[in-house]
Formats: sequence, structure tokens, C-alpha cells
Amino acid sequence: MLAEHRRLVAERWAEVFEDLDEDVLGEAGQEARQDGRDPGRAVDVLVRGLVRQLEEWKKAATALEEALGAAALGRPLPGWATDALAAEQGRLWGARQALLEAIARHHHGGPAPW
Repeated sequence: MLAEHRRLVAERWAEVFEDLDEDVLGEAGQEARQDGRDPGRAVDVLVRGLVRQLEEWKKAATALEEALGAAALGRPLPGWATDALAAEQGRLWGARQALLEAIARHHHGGPAPW
């Protein structure tokens, strides 16, 4: 279960959110402008798509947690399983945070990276 989930994350979400920053949003707007489309709409569509991907990732993480819980047959999860779930929540949280920071910096600038 865990290996399949990790494969799914790697295929669908890891790369999308790994290098996500305000430049990605700016590039979407710039490409739209060059194509004669509304740049604000292009960025909005991109962000909404990324939010949907985060929701799908969260559903997959919840399904993994439920599957591991069911496999434990009412017993406490072993340490490796709780560690894996915590790591997955950390990756998901990091992706969400990257999106929020990209949006804030795209719209408002923001402090320089530390």
C-alpha cells in the first residue's frame, strides 16, 4: 500500500509542487498575455488546478491512513506506519505551504527568502 501511494505521489504531485513559487504563476500570466489571453484568468485557472491537485493528494493520503488502519485490525499502527503517515502529512503540508507562499508573493511581492 505504502509503495503504491509513494509511486502515485511521485507521478502526480511531487514534481508539480517541488519547485512551485511565484515565478510559476508569473510565467502563466506572461504566457497568457503573449497569447492575447487574460493573464489574471490564466493564473486563476492554474491556482484552482493546483488546489484541486492538493485536494486529490489529501484524499489519497486519507485513503492510505484508512487502509493502514484497517490492516492493523484494531491494533495500534506500527512505528514505521505512523512515521510514513507523518512524513506524508509533512509533504502534503509543504506543498500546500508552497502554493500559499507562491500566491502571496505573486500578488504582493513579499520578503526575500531567508
